[in-house]
Amino acid sequence: MILRSLFDPSFEYYVTPKIAKIFCLLATIFAVAMWIGTVITAGVGGDDTHASEVLVVLTTLLG
Repeated sequence: MILRSLFDPSFEYYVTPKIAKIFCLLATIFAVAMWIGTVITAGVGGDDTHASEVLVVLTTLLG
């Protein structure tokens, strides 16, 4: 359907909203994956476990 809309000379179908929906969905999935990765990475922490706990809480709240 999208490919057919690209070559529609009568402009009955608009392809931009369809492509925008796809990009919005992909951007949302990518943002959620990055947030989950940040929470996991903040939780791994090094020697100071208190700082690690604070980072997890801040990342969860601000995410």
